[in-house]
Amino acid sequence: KELIEFKIFNRWGELVFETTDKEVGWDGYYKGMLQNNDVYLVQVKGLTWKDEEKTIEQYINLVR
Repeated sequence: KELIEFKIFNRWGELVFETTDKEVGWDGYYKGMLQNNDVYLVQVKGLTWKDEEKTIEQYINLVR
């Protein structure tokens, strides 16, 4: 129903991307530098249609 926060962390736990706008995605850059092919942790917090706050964590592979 509603995105509360969307965060991406690198393997060292450093926050590389954050947004609250569901129309904005990560372009693979952090501090102006294209990031390496690697595994990243994605955390998504949202509000469900039952008005429950839910957090999901998932690993993604950045591949070019």
